Amino acid sequence: MTSTITLTIDPGFSLGKSIYQIDGGSQQLLFIEPDSAVVTRESIERYQSQRLGKSSPEDSAWVCHDNECRVLGFLAQRENFIGSVRLDERKYERAAWTVAALVGSIAQKHDLPSTLLIHLSALLPYSEWNDIDKFKRLCEKILADFEFRSVRYQISLGEFDCKPEGGGLGLVRQAQIGSTEFRRSTMVVIMLGHRDASALVLQRGELTKGSTSKIGFTRLTSAVSSYVSVNHPERLTSAIYQAGDSLRDGALRVLADDEEDLQRLKQSISTARRDYWQAIETWLETALPLVDEVQYTVIGGGAAAYLLTPLKKYFKSTSVSWTAELETVVRETFAQSPELKEDLSLAARLTDAYALFSQFQRKVAAHQKQEVVAR
Repeated sequence: MTSTITLTIDPGFSLGKSIYQIDGGSQQLLFIEPDSAVVTRESIERYQSQRLGKSSPEDSAWVCHDNECRVLGFLAQRENFIGSVRLDERKYERAAWTVAALVGSIAQKHDLPSTLLIHLSALLPYSEWNDIDKFKRLCEKILADFEFRSVRYQISLGEFDCKPEGGGLGLVRQAQIGSTEFRRSTMVVIMLGHRDASALVLQRGELTKGSTSKIGFTRLTSAVSSYVSVNHPERLTSAIYQAGDSLRDGALRVLADDEEDLQRLKQSISTARRDYWQAIETWLETALPLVDEVQYTVIGGGAAAYLLTPLKKYFKSTSVSWTAELETVVRETFAQSPELKEDLSLAARLTDAYALFSQFQRKVAAHQKQEVVAR
């Protein structure tokens, strides 16, 4: 019997997040950095000959298909790979190669055969959602015959679903309010992520408008970096997030040499935060209907918790659904995940993918049941 992987991928620009299940077993997480570079076969062979030790498949991921080779994730960050990063590449193109790397990683982590069946669902920015047919065809093409870390795989694509970012959370809220209410109301879904912010407008059960803007959390951290120099700049994003509204000293002290530096940093964050919210508010006014015309609002993404206070004020006239309850489910489901323990914002960033995975899992099971009945 062919092994089956059910996989949901959220190919974020800060971290590729995926949830998978093998042959109906337990749900598991797998992460991969967003880096990807086209390299030569010779550079991969040189890397292979110089390796010391044994790393996890996702941390030493390379994929070859149809005379093109790529290093992905952590491996693509290595200085000894002078690859070409395609700046014009669409997110769905990078996501298709990432799918191959994730499938190969799952197969090698669990000693699966090289011939598999995969049921795939994915989240893409609204601006690329019209490319879902291209994304599916590219996934089918690569998965049908590719090499991952010296093993050749031939993967069949079974069930497939692709939603715009925020689509998973929208499905959950739709189920909560019921189909009748959903078809006679206006709902907006807002995702505030690391690089992008996206919004979906659903009116009378139809997706009538969508918007994606590059005003994710990096807009705030970039502004702070332009105002002040800090120690350990790689920790700036997590420190700002953990400092919260009150700009807690404990979270920020690691970035400053002394009290004067700390106060300067706090002032810079406060200024950048006001400007960042102004940018978010301006975007919301153009991306959404008038707030008074919206009955239901769903807000998610890692940056949403950071902007909780101004978001509550902005949407005070609507019924707002936050992801706190779903975050709790994510933490309980993946309680053993070291990544969730290390990154406080990760559960929030996983809610959209988890919601889509849960819906997609039920869809796959229903189709399989229908096939059994039809035999």
